[in-house]
Amino acid sequence: MIGATCSPASADKTVYYTDSCVEQESGDIGGYVVIASDSKPFPVIRLSWSEGALKQPVAAKVTNYDRGSGQLSFSVSIEWDEGKKRDIEFDGKFTIDRMTGTFAVPWETARKAVELKVRSRKAAFEPAMTCPSG
Repeated sequence: MIGATCSPASADKTVYYTDSCVEQESGDIGGYVVIASDSKPFPVIRLSWSEGALKQPVAAKVTNYDRGSGQLSFSVSIEWDEGKKRDIEFDGKFTIDRMTGTFAVPWETARKAVELKVRSRKAAFEPAMTCPSG
């Protein structure tokens, strides 16, 4: 039962994990928003990411999940490069207050390490903080 208390998917609510921020140059919202809702046997995951501006959330396919440890892997298939499908993939772990891991995305050659913190829906999609420069 200890694992269930650590896993946000047991919380019976929707949780927003994000590192979203406002880009200094463009004013666009950048970063990732992972929306997790409890379900059995896997949580329901939706992903919003920035390609310029933040994209609308898209349903993810959970490829690995362990409720006890919070281990989570998922992928989202997107249109990329003249209508070809490519995947955004996440591998990591989540707890009640944060999600850590790596994203593999079509527009980067290397995996990107992320730490996404729990915020309200409004703070996730309308962040007040400016993105770090660099």
